[in-house]
This record gives sequence, C-alpha cells and structure tokens, in this order.
Amino acid sequence: KKISLTKTLNLRSLLIHKKIKPLQGVSEFLNYLKINKEYRGAVTGNLKHNAELILRKAGLLKFFSILKCADGLNNRVQILKRTILQARKRYNFDKVIIMGDTTKDIKAGKELSIFTVAVATGSDSYQKLRLSQPDLALHTLKEYRKIFDKLSKSH
Repeated sequence: KKISLTKTLNLRSLLIHKKIKPLQGVSEFLNYLKINKEYRGAVTGNLKHNAELILRKAGLLKFFSILKCADGLNNRVQILKRTILQARKRYNFDKVIIMGDTTKDIKAGKELSIFTVAVATGSDSYQKLRLSQPDLALHTLKEYRKIFDKLSKSH
C-alpha cells in the first residue's frame, strides 16, 4: 500500500506541473455533444482528485456533468452499472454509449449490453480493440461522426 500511495503522490506532483492537451478530436467531440444537448459522463480508473486535475488542466472538466472514479475499485462492470443507475436518477435519457481505449472497457460495456465504441488512443492497439468486438472501433476521436452514423443505422 505504501508503494501505491507513493505512486499516486508522484503522479499527482507530475500532473500539477505538466501541461495537458486533449487528444485529437476530443474537444470537437465534446463540443458536438454539448451543442446537441447530450449528457456527458466520464468513468475512469483514476483516483477522483487525479481525474479532476487531468480534466481541468486539459480544459475538459466543464463538459462532464458526471465524473465517476474507481477510487480503488477494480470491477468496471459494477462501476459502470452504479454510474448509469445514479445518472438515471438525475437525468432523463434512453441511450448509453460506452467509449473506451482498453479491451476491459469494451468487455464491461458488452457485459451490460451497452453500445460500445473502442478508440485506439490508449495502450491497446486498434487491432486488439477490434478483437473485443465493439459495436464500433475508431482510430481517433477525430472520427466521432461515425458513432452517430452507426447509431442511426442501428435503429
């Protein structure tokens, strides 16, 4: 546990001093959702104070009405399920989309029968993400319009 705490503190001090820029297409995608009055939530494996710091420094925190962090929990399915239930109490929506950059994210979404979008911006390659059978796989979020094309064809 000491190592974990030390790693967290080191990460936090690095984050405080580091400039953080959003990945290509992220700001455009979030702006598109905001303009179209879509609810936006983020679920992350990061600790809450680190996630907020990253999103704030990247200029993205303002886009999210929901931010759920694992804060030590490892079960992504339970975290997602809990987050969706809490969101349903606050907001009226009928469609949930899970976007992730790991096969674990995609598998969790599939286990909950949620439309899944894999984005190859993390440690898992595009090919590896495709093997987890997302509903849609993107190389970057610059391709975000494909999400809405796919959704409109699935109805």
